[in-house]
Amino acid sequence: MIELNITLLIQLINFLIALIGINYILVQPIRNSIYQRQQVFSSKEVYISELTHQVNKDLLQYEFIITKTKEEAISYYKHEQENTERLKNTMLNEAQEEAKKQTKETQITIMTEAQDAKQLLEKEIVPFAHNIVTNLLKNV
Repeated sequence: MIELNITLLIQLINFLIALIGINYILVQPIRNSIYQRQQVFSSKEVYISELTHQVNKDLLQYEFIITKTKEEAISYYKHEQENTERLKNTMLNEAQEEAKKQTKETQITIMTEAQDAKQLLEKEIVPFAHNIVTNLLKNV
């Protein structure tokens, strides 16, 4: 049977001293190291969270700027298309007016030349006809 004497008490005290020594030598440094790592990881998580938040914010801003730029480009394109269409219509109208003007001038020139030729022929036809009749009568 187990005897309760002073050696048991000494063994118990030795065990407690060893337990306290092991606690200070091994367990406390490991706990401190684990605690420090937890702090580092939690600070890194906060940093990562802040970076993620900033990246998401920048991404939204970037998408907004791209959307706005696309809308401006489409608006500019439509505006330039309208200006081009207006300019094309203006140039076409001017060309049509110029063609009408030139056609009218050409018609007037042709009519004037035709009338001049008609008047010239009318002046020359009487002497020419008289000349032909005279030649015919001489030959008969």
